[in-house]
Amino acid sequence: MTNASDPLAPYRVDGRSSQSRKFRTLVRSFLEELGGTPSLLQEQMAQRAAMACLLSEDLEQRMLQDGPIPSGATLEKYINATRVLRQSLSALGLKANKPRRNPSAVARDLQKMVS
Repeated sequence: MTNASDPLAPYRVDGRSSQSRKFRTLVRSFLEELGGTPSLLQEQMAQRAAMACLLSEDLEQRMLQDGPIPSGATLEKYINATRVLRQSLSALGLKANKPRRNPSAVARDLQKMVS
């Protein structure tokens, strides 16, 4: 069983590292987006999404530091981590906000509606 107030509790790790702090922050953020009291399943999915996010960011940093975009195992790990992140967020019902429209396009549309 998990504990939403301390998602690291089941892992018995020292939660003072930057990665641990970021993990907790991500879990809290995902759960806050849901609102209300999260179910055990929602807590679990938020934790999976947070871990996938951390893995993706770690792999991105390594790829950028090491030069050319790698192929093989590293690229496969990255693709899998981003896929799990997307699936976890989708299972939670969290989606990115729709992209904003170009202000000039909005102005043109308003002008058409007025005239």
